[in-house]
Amino acid sequence: MTNQIWIYYGKIENLVKEEGSKQKRERTAGRLLLLNAIKKSNIQTIQNLEELEQSIEIGAHGKPYFKDKTRFPFFNISHSGTYAVCAVATCEIGIDIQKIQSYSPRLLRRILTKQELSQMEQSEEKESFFCRLWSQKESYVKWNGEGITRELDTLEKNAWQESFSIENYWVCVTAQSACKIECIKEAK
Repeated sequence: MTNQIWIYYGKIENLVKEEGSKQKRERTAGRLLLLNAIKKSNIQTIQNLEELEQSIEIGAHGKPYFKDKTRFPFFNISHSGTYAVCAVATCEIGIDIQKIQSYSPRLLRRILTKQELSQMEQSEEKESFFCRLWSQKESYVKWNGEGITRELDTLEKNAWQESFSIENYWVCVTAQSACKIECIKEAK
């Protein structure tokens, strides 16, 4: 049986109307996407953000998961720039979104292998190339639960990944094996 991933995404400003720090709005946007996904799946009784927060625990390296793993799906959340994304799945997953923009040479050296740096230099769209690779690496370490606790410039990925773009962003989702993906734009 092929696993399924539902990816919910939207602009943070459309999802969160309240004032607050950028970090709080980003977190709330991701949680609202998750809450909407859970409500649409009809597998639980969580009705609001407070109930959602009470049902989530955080792993050793920051990966969130549901306390009751028997009733709830796997999920992962990311945000960048003006967008938030939330993946809900029938298997363990990681998701990342990266806004396509220029980055410092120091960051490039921290994220990319020497071979990837060389490939990026040959690319006509350097920023896009870098952001696609970065989203792949981050979704991988989110999938395996390591988080950004390891050096990304030496990362070897051994999982299934699917990358796609939304406007001027790269999104990547990672799972153990190939999955069917459905993207759902939240239009709040």
